Amino acid sequence: MASKKKGKLLTGFNVGSFALWRLYPNFQISLDGRYEEVYPDDTVYMVQSAINDDSPEGSAALNKLSPDFILLELDHKEIPNRFADWKTAYIDTQFMILAKTEGTTTPVSSNANIWVSSF
Repeated sequence: MASKKKGKLLTGFNVGSFALWRLYPNFQISLDGRYEEVYPDDTVYMVQSAINDDSPEGSAALNKLSPDFILLELDHKEIPNRFADWKTAYIDTQFMILAKTEGTTTPVSSNANIWVSSF
């Protein structure tokens, strides 16, 4: 996937460092293991809400971040309903990457510039 695609990958801090290491320079990562040293608490909360919270708050976070792809660990009991319009770009026994389809997110604000592209 990394050789053909490019974009913003929404990922939690548990796998963000690995994703950054494996997918650089084609993908910008939303959060990685340096979260306590690099990211403000509100960024961590927004990313985690967008990935895990199937409430209006999670949907608002997802819209604000406006990722091109979402990396989900398959230990989630259920994929949040708001990802129903996203297509599966990759899946294995541990992870799933969802890709944005036309109209899946509408940016609320262009100031959500949290994306990391290198160490």
